[in-house]
Amino acid sequence: MYTVSQSAIPAIRAGTHDKPSPQHGLDTFRAKGWLEVYRKSLGALLKVNPSLAIRLATDRFFYPRRRSQSSISKLPAGYQPICVYHNLKKLAAYRWGTTGPTVLLVHGWESHMGSMAAFIEPLLAAGYSVIAVDAPGHGRSPQAYTHMMDFGDAILSVIEQHGPVCAIVANSLGASAAALMLARASHIRVSKLMLVSPLNHIKQQIDIFMNIVGFPPAFHKQFEDSIRLRLPIPLAQCDVAKALASIETDSMIIHDASDRLIPVVTSEMMVASSPKTKLLITRGLGHRHILRDTCIHQKMLQFLNSTVPDYVTIKAF
Repeated sequence: MYTVSQSAIPAIRAGTHDKPSPQHGLDTFRAKGWLEVYRKSLGALLKVNPSLAIRLATDRFFYPRRRSQSSISKLPAGYQPICVYHNLKKLAAYRWGTTGPTVLLVHGWESHMGSMAAFIEPLLAAGYSVIAVDAPGHGRSPQAYTHMMDFGDAILSVIEQHGPVCAIVANSLGASAAALMLARASHIRVSKLMLVSPLNHIKQQIDIFMNIVGFPPAFHKQFEDSIRLRLPIPLAQCDVAKALASIETDSMIIHDASDRLIPVVTSEMMVASSPKTKLLITRGLGHRHILRDTCIHQKMLQFLNSTVPDYVTIKAF
């Protein structure tokens, strides 16, 4: 482990992941199975009826795909179901422990609370209680039309119904949603916010989605406009960097230098806009394994106790 200065951060990206896109790193993405069929069908429809293709893709954008593996199968024992109501639907949510400050775990887009399961036992051993929830349309929660702001509102529902919580530990789009929620809900007080591999804007999610479904760049503006019309706030207000800069919560971002889905430069730009936010850069963990690495769990606990340096990089074990 070694400390690096802010000016040395660009050197971390040297090698095979040099010069990643600030939007996404999926230039070599290859679709398989039903997604390949969907991409080809959407491409054919764009040629004959672009408006219909954009409308259908917009619908797809707001309905996350579900993982085949149940979220509950990955959870440590000892949980108790709790009732969380959001938009007249009951979300799947669980609590571990009844004493100690509460930490809320938030998964990413098209994932489930099971992806955050590795954080639970370290938190319990450190004396925290834990709440985890499947976001609307995710995991064991009911199918739902959802988006980054709704994701954040679901986090708010958990806190209002089962809070207070001392900290939020959130991943990917869930991390972005949590930051935006805290900026909007000024009445909520959370001491610590740990964001793992966050997006810096909903526009980044749109870019990633367009790449995955094979939308040509020529249709970017029409698709973005279609998304904008269905959101409850302007796109300009879906800026995570500005949200972090506006909140008083002690925040830290953890991001891997080899993340292909959301490149580390995303978090570097966010920290540049919010200098009080700490940044932890890792090597060799990618976008998903970073959640399961024991060193990351240790850094989480250190952060909750305010002992993490501002800029460090760690090697994968």
